[in-house]
Amino acid sequence: TIAVLACKYRPPLRQYRGDNMATMYPAMANSPSTVLFYSIDSSTDVIMVADGDKLPDAPNIATIGTGEDAETIFYANKGGNALTDVTRGFQGTAKEWLGGTPIARYFTAYDYDSLRGNVEQLQSQMVSVKDFGAVGDGVTDDTQAFSDAISVADSNGGGIVFIPTPSDSYKIASDITIPASVTLQFAPGAMLSPVTGITITINAGIMAGAYQIFAGAGAIAGKIAVVEVLVEWWGAKGDGVTLCADAFQRTCDYVANNAPNTIVRANNATVGYVLEKEVTLSQNIMLMGSSSMPPSTSHAIENFFGANTLLMTTTLSRFFIYGGAYGGRTIAGFTIFYPNQTDTNPPIVYPATFELSWSASDTFIENIYTVNAYHLINAPESHERLTVRGIRGCVLNCCININGSYDTDRFIDIVLNLLWPKKEISSPSREYVKSNMTGIKIGYADAFQISDFFICGCKHGIEFYAVAEGKPYGQLSNVGIDWCSAACIQVDSFNSNGLIFNNLMFCAAPTGLDIYAECDVGTIQINGLSMWDIDKPIIFATTANCDMSIDNADIKWNTNTGNQCVLFMNEAFVALRLNNVIFRSSNDSAGTNCDFSFSMGANGEALIYLTNVKYTYGDLNYWESGVGKRNFIINGFKKLANQSIGTTQTTIAHGLPFVPTHIIVSPLATGMVWQSAVADAANVYLTASASTADIYLGQ
Repeated sequence: TIAVLACKYRPPLRQYRGDNMATMYPAMANSPSTVLFYSIDSSTDVIMVADGDKLPDAPNIATIGTGEDAETIFYANKGGNALTDVTRGFQGTAKEWLGGTPIARYFTAYDYDSLRGNVEQLQSQMVSVKDFGAVGDGVTDDTQAFSDAISVADSNGGGIVFIPTPSDSYKIASDITIPASVTLQFAPGAMLSPVTGITITINAGIMAGAYQIFAGAGAIAGKIAVVEVLVEWWGAKGDGVTLCADAFQRTCDYVANNAPNTIVRANNATVGYVLEKEVTLSQNIMLMGSSSMPPSTSHAIENFFGANTLLMTTTLSRFFIYGGAYGGRTIAGFTIFYPNQTDTNPPIVYPATFELSWSASDTFIENIYTVNAYHLINAPESHERLTVRGIRGCVLNCCININGSYDTDRFIDIVLNLLWPKKEISSPSREYVKSNMTGIKIGYADAFQISDFFICGCKHGIEFYAVAEGKPYGQLSNVGIDWCSAACIQVDSFNSNGLIFNNLMFCAAPTGLDIYAECDVGTIQINGLSMWDIDKPIIFATTANCDMSIDNADIKWNTNTGNQCVLFMNEAFVALRLNNVIFRSSNDSAGTNCDFSFSMGANGEALIYLTNVKYTYGDLNYWESGVGKRNFIINGFKKLANQSIGTTQTTIAHGLPFVPTHIIVSPLATGMVWQSAVADAANVYLTASASTADIYLGQ
């Protein structure tokens, strides 16, 4: 038992130093044994065993045989069942052994001697500041006692300075430096308290748990020899009561100024860390809670509290991510909860949880569970390379808003639902979310990327908006949007590089795509689109020249609402390309029609390419009004040119070997209004105001 404990022991944050420490080799629980696979003589230095998994990895020691005649060997390497580079007679005498002799990792005299010797050496290297006169009453100047203890430890080639629990804190009234050869071991309650204007420079290691070790108005500097520092060291308590913003700020400032890229760890709360005001994060900060995604399986309020919960309690609570030319910032692994938010319409307006300042670059916000943030992430000014990954939970107004992105922003693996509060669907805050919340808003952006995004219960899933600085350009992939009160995707602006959408799914919304765009002769490309339970699948209204292509789509919309499937209203040139598109009626019955509607101004012109476009029930009709031009390029359609259509039903023989299901009437005169178009095996039957038109028939 002693061997196992000793060999597995590691100091919490930093290995002790010592030039004469004996090497201690790991053990295996219960000391499983195997046997020699064949006989060996006293000089054999490659030993085969029956089961190499019964021995620990190299380098290590093992014992052959049992009793007083056993031999302990050292093996430098192990591969499968072979022990190689073996030192015979490491303890005991090297001798011949028959195949089948037991071999195991037992507790040996070497283990005991090493353990005892190392403990004695550590004890000889450990000094206590109390032995040098430290008082720790918060009044007496303990600087000299600390200096003397550190000098003794350093002169011994490195050692531990033990700081026992005092009645108050250890006052440090003069600058002091702890060298790298020393380790400071803090007992719970032991705190260093430098006074105003005094700096404690720590280049040493620290052994301390999740409790406060720094107090006072002075500064902590130097590069502490640890992988991570705890916010508790500067006074944070995750009890849901203690105000922690100052402790977070001092911890982050220490790292930014002294130990860039050292992790700031905050995951020891019992209830949550109260952040009552702004915390500023400068460059080279990694603020980490949990190392994985916070749990989001339960909606119960009590489960929102935990080791990595941040309690944003006031309208001043936020993280302000400060800009800088160098270095990045990472915030990861937290649950965000606003305990004072109200279930009202409207709810309390809080600032964005994470606010990016001008010129913030290389910011990573990852693995965040938001319970009820009003606005989670806001980047309204010039910035670069913002990455948001692994967001879960509920947002009341906006999850992410970006504008002024001058290099690729990425938003990956985001799932938003109506999870707060745990009440009926008609709760006031939920009604507010349904009418006002947008998942992602994008203004000016240079090559953004959104992938693996899902949102349910909102106004818009994604919105692209116009700003004076510029227009958005980028791509979406694997996006699902459900139960919106307006458009699933609202496009009010995009630049000449266009927008690329791959694999979209929309459900239960008045509009699927609402494109009312200011653009610079740009293109929207959609590959892979599925819609169902949508009133108006596509509205395409533009004031500038643009193109849209839709490939591989299945669109099912609510024909019972009387809405057209695709509605065009434009004052400029627009090109629409549909390839491999199926339109479906919501009532799945014959006799209903799939309608495209064109309403164009005098300067409007539409060029429509249709390839393998089908409608499962009824006819695919195209309704036109306005004075603009419409030109169709249709795969597999027959054109009946310059046909006269009267106010009573006009019968025209089509001569096709099938019943046309696609009937397109393209007026040759303005102001034509027509009412119906049907066909059978021989004829097409049309009724309209008296005029002439080109008729296209297809299957």
